[in-house]
Amino acid sequence: MGGRVVAALAAARFVFGLASGPALPGSLAAVSQWLPAAQRSQGIADIFVLFNIGSALGMFLGGLI
Repeated sequence: MGGRVVAALAAARFVFGLASGPALPGSLAAVSQWLPAAQRSQGIADIFVLFNIGSALGMFLGGLI
């Protein structure tokens, strides 16, 4: 049973890694398309901050599992 759980977690992590690759470029493209030029730098900064907060929270919450 333990081997199945490890394999499932490894597979989920692999798929998550594949999906994360285009996330940042896609987010930046959306910001540059939808926000006016005067607000783009703030939108991009918000995205970078939120990506890092998400990573930190993910490591913390993953340690609790």
